[in-house]
Order: sequence, then structure tokens, then C-alpha cells
Amino acid sequence: MSTILMPKKTKTLVCGSETVNYTSFTRWIPAISIRDPKTLLTLVDPTTDFEVTAGFQTATTDPKTPDDWTAMGSYLGQEGSNCSGRVDLFNALGSKFWVRFGAGTRNKATTGTGMNRGQVSLTVSGVS
Repeated sequence: MSTILMPKKTKTLVCGSETVNYTSFTRWIPAISIRDPKTLLTLVDPTTDFEVTAGFQTATTDPKTPDDWTAMGSYLGQEGSNCSGRVDLFNALGSKFWVRFGAGTRNKATTGTGMNRGQVSLTVSGVS
């Protein structure tokens, strides 16, 4: 049975670089309790060059030393919503114990260093 793992959470995110920077929207969750998650990402009132994608991050035994973030789904660069579809977390986790979910932002402009922002909402569902 599919359940909501994380109710909708909204944050205003800011970025000024082409480099993707992730912000966590959830606490660390024992990965054993999650199977096939999907995310619903909503973007409201973005500036011109703001892009966002959902993602997850894992850690083996200590969340203080996590792995790199992994994107879930495509980038959203205009007001609207994007569903990641189910992600095979079982194969992505391997021997990992912890997982958390968040959003990655970047400036899609190739020139300039202006700050861009958007109001981002994230909901995570899956089988637990």
C-alpha cells in the first residue's frame, strides 16, 4: 500500500550558480522502511533563471558523512509541478542504511551570477 512518507513541505530556495545545490526537506529516515518512493515537486513564482529538481541522499552508517545527492526526475524551470515517478530505491541503496529527500536548485543561465529564487514544495510518497 502506498503512503505519504512526507507531507507537503514548502521552502523558498535561492541559488546563484550553475552548480546544483541541494536542500534537505526531510530528516534522515532508515532506508529499510522505504520502497519505490516518488516525489511531487511544485514550483511557484520562480525568477527567470531558476531551476529545481527533487533528489535523495544516502548514508551508510553515519548521516554526518553522507553520499552525494541523486536527482529524481527532470528539472522544473517554470511555475508548475513535476512527478518523479517511482524510483527503485532498493538498487540505489545497496548497503546504505539512511536516506533523506530534498530539492536541488541551479541557475540555468550560462552567464552572470545573479541570485535566483523560487518557492518550492515537495511531497514524498512510497511503500513503507
